[in-house]
Amino acid sequence: MLNPQLVSEALTIPSPITELNSSVLTTKKLKLFLKRDDLIHPEISGNKWRKLYLNLLEAKKLKKETILTFGGAFSNHIYATAAACNLFGINSIGIIRGEYVDPKNSTINFAKSQGMEIVRVSKAIYGSDKDVLAMQYPDAYIIPEGGNNELGRMGMKFLAEELNQSFQNEECIVVLPIGTGCTMTGLIQNLDSNFSVLGINVLRNKSIDKEISDLLLETNVQYEINHDYHFGAYAKTTPELIKFTNQFFDEHKINLDPIYTAKSMYAIFDLMAKGEFPEGKKMIAIHTGGLQGIIPYNRLNELKIRL
Repeated sequence: MLNPQLVSEALTIPSPITELNSSVLTTKKLKLFLKRDDLIHPEISGNKWRKLYLNLLEAKKLKKETILTFGGAFSNHIYATAAACNLFGINSIGIIRGEYVDPKNSTINFAKSQGMEIVRVSKAIYGSDKDVLAMQYPDAYIIPEGGNNELGRMGMKFLAEELNQSFQNEECIVVLPIGTGCTMTGLIQNLDSNFSVLGINVLRNKSIDKEISDLLLETNVQYEINHDYHFGAYAKTTPELIKFTNQFFDEHKINLDPIYTAKSMYAIFDLMAKGEFPEGKKMIAIHTGGLQGIIPYNRLNELKIRL
């Protein structure tokens, strides 16, 4: 379980950094870099590996042979956890929100192919008390939905260290999408003070401000949360967002998932066009992965994302 050499060989760490070029960047005299965490691993990509790593080590320390976690039917977390557990020889169980069975669901089918046991529960039961569900598996190591726990946040120190090393003493804005807030909180706790952080909330949920501030009672890093780019709610999109996603791919040959990174990247370009970033500013966007979600998105929607 968790052979360190296997970890090193299987993953691209540190993840690459790509500088993006576009007319608006030239006009506004800005620099934009993309931290390609989507390239960490084909199946355990983006912030998912960062959140899972210390949890997997803790499971090994406690001699747990099974990981139990939670997610929706198209969850990046379920997908990545199944792949990580399969790669490192750990049993996995996924509690899935909703009892509907879609035989063509590529996320769930992949998780099953990795050996994950899928347990479907009604949305009412799922939302009422996950601790009660977890009690049915007393021997399992529990990872919460999205990997959002203390070890998940601590795992962001590795991403922060890569950024600290690559942009030493340079004033930079780190921009990333926010779901549970785990990635943003962990970054703020570990970045050097020359960074500031802008989180793009992809949920229509303003309680995230308090949730993050409660965890960041002391910090040397300035941060802000923008709530204007959720495009209706979590997992909602618009033709405008999909058009932008395809244009971004055409120009940069980089895929963006429609749930997280496409929204944060759209926000960056829109805010640049509106003059919200001062001239000469250097920005680093975090690509949080989630590209597996493009396939089910394209199957269920008329307007497709190019791959």
